[in-house]
Amino acid sequence: MKTELQSFIHYSHPPLDYVLPQAHSCYEIVFYKNGHGRTTVNNEIYNYHDMDMVIIPPNIVHDEKSEVSTEVYCVLFKLDGIDLPSAFYTHEPGFSAAIFEKMVEIKESYLAREPYFESYISSLIQQIVVMLLRHENAATSSVSMDEQNKRAIELSKKLLKEKIHLNTDFSVIAENIGYSYDYFRHLFTAYVGMSPKQYQLEQKMNKAKDLLLNTGMPVYEIAKICGFSNGIAFNDFFKRKLKITPLRFRHLGLEQVDKVQLE
Repeated sequence: MKTELQSFIHYSHPPLDYVLPQAHSCYEIVFYKNGHGRTTVNNEIYNYHDMDMVIIPPNIVHDEKSEVSTEVYCVLFKLDGIDLPSAFYTHEPGFSAAIFEKMVEIKESYLAREPYFESYISSLIQQIVVMLLRHENAATSSVSMDEQNKRAIELSKKLLKEKIHLNTDFSVIAENIGYSYDYFRHLFTAYVGMSPKQYQLEQKMNKAKDLLLNTGMPVYEIAKICGFSNGIAFNDFFKRKLKITPLRFRHLGLEQVDKVQLE
């Protein structure tokens, strides 16, 4: 596992401040020292309060709105060797305090800019990542095997949904949640009702339909976002699934497409 600092921001939101939807090419940890409001990460809405924290993976759209004045610590970093899903952590006295202590240390080092400060901060970020992994491991060790499996499948679903723009190696997903590929595929199919590949194709379709209906984005850009090598491959996939082209779908809209299919 390797971490690399990209940026650090310490700021205060005034009441009712709104941060527009954005996405970064790296991981982001946002720690709310105090205040309350809400943040939306990958279409999931979370209400934050004092000492809460959110993990945002690369290329995940998120926004933020403060209800009262809010002090925020935000670190952006690259992470190689392991994947972290998006996650929201509510305040847990010992755990949250330990994370916050590292955040303060990162802030002080970032402002001081002493020699090798970036390497030092990267090591602190790695410590935070390890703390997060240990926290998750401790949480799963006290539950039944069935519950562990359910959590593992939910985690894998998040990873598959967040990585629809990539040609996913499902064996890597299995490794990240601690299972062999064969067992992971069997377990996923049993819990979800379809294979990991079928599930991710469904996510690609859902994302494509959303972008076609709710944006004016060109089809070739939508194809890239949804993980297709080119517009032709995307067009063939779409026609195979819905019997019409992406442009025709955009023109008809979801309601009219459903009527055509029913007829």
